[in-house]
Amino acid sequence: MKKLIFAFGLVALVAIFQQAFSQDKPQKETPKDVGDRIDRNADRDSNAGKDKSAQEGREAADRAREAPNVDKAIGIEKDYNKGNKPESKPVDRKPH
Repeated sequence: MKKLIFAFGLVALVAIFQQAFSQDKPQKETPKDVGDRIDRNADRDSNAGKDKSAQEGREAADRAREAPNVDKAIGIEKDYNKGNKPESKPVDRKPH
């Protein structure tokens, strides 16, 4: 009986370790994923009333989805993000 319990415990431990250490690695990002992320940024711009930036984002998203590999798609995303800086007003530091 003790051998049976030991064997069952050993099998259970092996199963736990296999599950913990042999999980599938997460899928690598694809150009479609990058395009979708750019599209979400364009949606935020559109909701904020930044129509020009939203249109540029949608165009960049289309280009990213059509990219031959994820590195090219990420390059398109970086170029879009460079031109899509937050609008800010200069702070008036003069004493009142």
